[in-house]
Amino acid sequence: MASTRQTWPALRVAGRAALSMALLAGAAATASAQPAASTEAAAAPAQDPAAEGARWEWDFSWQGWSGLHYALIAHTAIGDPEALLRFDEVRLTGSIGARLEVDAAAFGTNGSLTGFNDGVDLRRARVRFKGDAILGVPMYYKVEFGYVPSKFNMTDFYVAVPNLPYVGTVKFGYFQPSMGLQTLTSSWDIGLMEPAAPLQAIVPGDSPGMSLGWPWGGGAGTWSLGGYGSSGSTAEYGSSIKNLATLIGRITWLPVDDRGPDGAAPPRLVHLGLSGNLQLSSDGRLRFRARPESYIAPYVIDTATLSTDRASTLALEAAWVDGPLSLQGELLQTAVEPNGGGRLFFGGGYLQLTWSATGESRPYDRETGTFGRLRPQRDFGFGANEGWGALELALRASYTDLSDGGVQGGRLSLLMGGVSWHLSPQVKWMFNLGSGKVYGGAMPGRMLIAQMRVGVDF
Repeated sequence: MASTRQTWPALRVAGRAALSMALLAGAAATASAQPAASTEAAAAPAQDPAAEGARWEWDFSWQGWSGLHYALIAHTAIGDPEALLRFDEVRLTGSIGARLEVDAAAFGTNGSLTGFNDGVDLRRARVRFKGDAILGVPMYYKVEFGYVPSKFNMTDFYVAVPNLPYVGTVKFGYFQPSMGLQTLTSSWDIGLMEPAAPLQAIVPGDSPGMSLGWPWGGGAGTWSLGGYGSSGSTAEYGSSIKNLATLIGRITWLPVDDRGPDGAAPPRLVHLGLSGNLQLSSDGRLRFRARPESYIAPYVIDTATLSTDRASTLALEAAWVDGPLSLQGELLQTAVEPNGGGRLFFGGGYLQLTWSATGESRPYDRETGTFGRLRPQRDFGFGANEGWGALELALRASYTDLSDGGVQGGRLSLLMGGVSWHLSPQVKWMFNLGSGKVYGGAMPGRMLIAQMRVGVDF
C-alpha cells in the first residue's frame, strides 16, 4: 500500500491542477459578451448575425451526474455549415467530470512470493474534460489526468478530427494505442477490477501518438492504424521503457449483428478482431511484466530489461453477446529479437464469461469496435421508477508466459471471479476473488486474492 508520505503530495498536485483548469473554464465563460440568466435564455437568438457580424452564446451549469457543462459559441454569417472547412461558427463545448475509486485487498501466499501487503489504497482520482469544438474544422477532444498509487497519471490528452476524406478520423495526442479489446474498453466497463494479466504484460499502455481510423461495411467493422512513442512511467500498464517507437494496426468485424426490431429483442452479436504491432527501441531495451490482476499486489512475472531493439506482437480477439450473456477472449504472442541473436517468444491469453442477473446487455460501440458502459434498467433508489440497479457476474481464466530460452520471467495462471453492483451508470461496487499460480521464474508460489472496489465516475 502506498504510504501517506507518497500519496497526499500527489493528491495535492492533482487537486491544484484540477482547480486551476476549472477556474480557467469559469474565466472563459464569464469573459463572454454578457451573462445569461439560464441555459435556455443563453441559447435564445440575440440579434441578426448579418447585422452584428457575430452572435455569442454561452453556458456554464451543473447538470447532476452529467457533470459541469460549459459552452462558448459564436455564430457568423461566413461560410457553409456543410463544408469541410467551417467558418460559420466557432464552438467550444464540453463537460468536466471525475472518477474516484478506492480499493481494498487481502492476500494469502506460499512459496517464494513476496511483497503482498494487505491494505486499502486510492486506486484512481481523476479529473476529465471532454467535448467538441469547431475551430475551422469540427473536432472533439478529451483530457483526463490524476492520481494512481504513488504517481501522477495522464490517461488521455488528445484531439480528433472526424470524417476526413479517405482517412476517416485523425486522432493525435496521448491515448491508448489500438491493441487489446479489454485495454481499449474503459477500465470501468470490463467486468472485473483489472484487465487480464497477458494484456497488462504485452499490450502497450497509454502513449503519445497519432492514429487514423474509420468504420467500414456500414458499421459492421472498424480499422485503425497508428504510430506511437514511449509512455514513460505514467502509464498504468505496459512497458515503462523510454525511447520506444511503436506502429500498430487493428481491424474488427461483426459477422453477426442482430440488434432486434426497434430494440425490442435482446441484441446478439459476434465480434472478431486482429491487431499487430512493431516496437522499435532506440536504446536497445525492452521489458514485459504483470501484476496478478490486482493493483495493490506486486509484479509477479517480469522479464527484467531485455537487450533488444525490436519486438513484434500479433493479437486475436473475439466476443459473443446474447442479451445478458457474453463471452470474450484474446490470444497474444510476442516475438523478441535479442541483440545477441536468436528469438524469444512470450504470450498468453484469457477467456471471460459475464452475465447480467438483472437482464442488461453489454452495449457495443460500432465506431471503435469496443464495449461501452452497462446501464441499469432501473437505477438504485426507492422512487416509483427506481429499483435495485444492475447485478453483473464475471469469471475469467488467464495465462501469461514470460519465460523462453535464457529469459525466465515466469508464468502466471489465474482464475478470477467477481460480482459488480451498478447502483447507477455512475456508481459501482465490486468484489473479486481469485486464485493463481506463479512458476518458471524467480518467485514461484501460489496466491489467493480477495479485493473490493467502490467507485464513482461522472
